[in-house]
Amino acid sequence: NKNVSEEDMLNTAKRVFDKGWQRMKLYFMMGLPTETMEDLVAITDMGKKVLKLGQERYGRKAALSVSVSVHVPKPHTPFQWCAMDTLQQVEEKQRLLRNEARNSRLNLRTHPSEGALVECVMSRADRKVAAAVLLAYRKGCRFDGWDEHFKFDNWLEAFKEADLDIEKYTGTIPVDGRLPWDHIDVGLADGFLAMEYKRALKGRYSPPCSKPFGGAENLGQKVDKEHRTSGGHHTNITDHDQDERRLVCYDCGVACDLDLMRDERRDYLLQLDAQRRLGRGDSVVHVEEQLQHSMPTPPKRAYQGASQHIRLHYHRTSPAHLVGHIDTARRFPRILRRAGLTPAYSEGFSPKPRFSYGPTLPLGTESHCEVMDIHLIKESMGPLETICDRMNAVSPKGFHFESAELIPEGVRSLSKSIEELTTVVRVVLLGSPDKEEVARLNRSLADRVQEAAQATQLPVTVVRKKGKVERDATDNLLSIAIVDATRQDHSFAPQGTC
Repeated sequence: NKNVSEEDMLNTAKRVFDKGWQRMKLYFMMGLPTETMEDLVAITDMGKKVLKLGQERYGRKAALSVSVSVHVPKPHTPFQWCAMDTLQQVEEKQRLLRNEARNSRLNLRTHPSEGALVECVMSRADRKVAAAVLLAYRKGCRFDGWDEHFKFDNWLEAFKEADLDIEKYTGTIPVDGRLPWDHIDVGLADGFLAMEYKRALKGRYSPPCSKPFGGAENLGQKVDKEHRTSGGHHTNITDHDQDERRLVCYDCGVACDLDLMRDERRDYLLQLDAQRRLGRGDSVVHVEEQLQHSMPTPPKRAYQGASQHIRLHYHRTSPAHLVGHIDTARRFPRILRRAGLTPAYSEGFSPKPRFSYGPTLPLGTESHCEVMDIHLIKESMGPLETICDRMNAVSPKGFHFESAELIPEGVRSLSKSIEELTTVVRVVLLGSPDKEEVARLNRSLADRVQEAAQATQLPVTVVRKKGKVERDATDNLLSIAIVDATRQDHSFAPQGTC
């Protein structure tokens, strides 16, 4: 129902680039009914035209990502009856897209076809698929949305053991057949989706919802072809405000607020700064620069106030050592909020608190001297020496902030300031060993530590996502020694390190 033309997309891209943005991402879908290879080539052609607009303004700084996902038929849509492309068809189409994008600077991203197939089975599933889901779970299928955890072979085994015919869920369904979700009422009138499905197979457009009556007819005055409304909707605020005709509803069964739709449409045009029509000389393909002022920049956040760079020293013990790094990082903004301290945020599309952390510790490791940098709004700080007390009063159990110092401008970043890390491993003997056994174990441990201290190579196996990697531990090992296990002050740490 969108009826967005190629000209509409190029006009929008031009307006986006004119507002100072240098990077853009376009989303497309492949595998729709009646799709041809020419349609796929048109995806990359559109990407090249949009990239050209950016390059005309910013040169090589302009960047464009084209993401092409695989169409998965979903319930309660006009395409709920149509077949999904086979894995072979998807791979052939993705290969064509990669070949078309190879000679340009398009950053093409495609989605794995195996995940789309499982998604299709889940989307159009009936009760029989529940058994396959349980079998797949027992075979170790977890977090399937993450490529590194997706086990397609396990899913195929589960489908086979549950005696499921995959083609039944990915193939064409008769329009007059019963669907597993027929008993669910989403508010659509009977036959509406089937009518839309048949129109799509014939290549016929469906009119957009809430268009002004008469579509691209005149606005009380004659409108030439260049200034027709796009698919029935206006492309600029001037024409939108002049048009007071009633909006058309096509009775799909959902009672929409048409006046709200009109207001939302105006808000979108306002966000794009689409104040006027593009004139005849404003061709988006052969555009000539008309702006006389300096090049604009993307909109910035409101001024937050003066901020100061603070370095915190803290320790994390039980039970906080059982919280992972990501969840720990989420706790710090909450601690600041409870303490009445306001962090400074980064500027850009997704502002985040300006925090910097020291080395990430393995889960379950206690720390007695961690460091983090934060930027606080000066107005909320108060005396520097009270910051730790305010944070300790509202921190979860296991967190304790030792000191806060003001970091002047020009000081090296936290990642470059930390050069050494001291790790203490406590060896605990289980059971009730006698003195001779303890002495023997101590001598054995001392010999092993001495060997490690004198070794030129210490091969270790590190497990990564892509498999096991052999590393030499001596590359990063400065020293290793046995210390008194009864010492609690941790003064064995080298002077000046943390």
